[in-house]
Amino acid sequence: MPRIGRVLIVACVFAFTLVPQFASAQLGGLFGGGGKDFALHRDPGGRFQLDYPKDWQRTAIGAGDVLVTFTEKKGEAAVFIQRHQLLDDPGDITSIFGQFEVDSLKMQQPQAAGVSFKIAAASNGRSVVIIDYSRQGLAGPEQGRQYSFPVGREVYRLNCTAKMSVFAKYQQQFLRIAESFTPASVVTPAAAVQPPAK
Repeated sequence: MPRIGRVLIVACVFAFTLVPQFASAQLGGLFGGGGKDFALHRDPGGRFQLDYPKDWQRTAIGAGDVLVTFTEKKGEAAVFIQRHQLLDDPGDITSIFGQFEVDSLKMQQPQAAGVSFKIAAASNGRSVVIIDYSRQGLAGPEQGRQYSFPVGREVYRLNCTAKMSVFAKYQQQFLRIAESFTPASVVTPAAAVQPPAK
């Protein structure tokens, strides 16, 4: 058999055996439950669960509105989960609820600038408000993204922040955390949440 034929056979064997396994491992790390780079966090109160990068530090707070925080080991990024009581079930998510979430964020973080929001639909039919903003952090400028998930008369806010210079590096991890967020009242996770278009 000519040499080119042997090279093609080896390439085909590689393509049909190793590449699918590699691709599956990569996609499983981004979108599957758990995965080798993520661990499952179950709220001690049984209110929700989500995936988080397993090499990040997890701190259960439980006091006030903040339930848990996750911090990247070098301190470049963090996520904190808040639960806030609403006066009424917002029902379908509209721009009015989105503006309510923006106003709440501005009250909690008066230094927030460039605040914008959009409403995105998850693949399970649930809606989420995604708010982008910037602020001055202790170590310099930071970029933030908040995912607001209304659940009955409560809203869960997943607030993701990173140094502005490295925010893009953590965007997929933030998205994975948001996609995996599952309140106790929902059977399937809030998957396929798309980041806002710039």
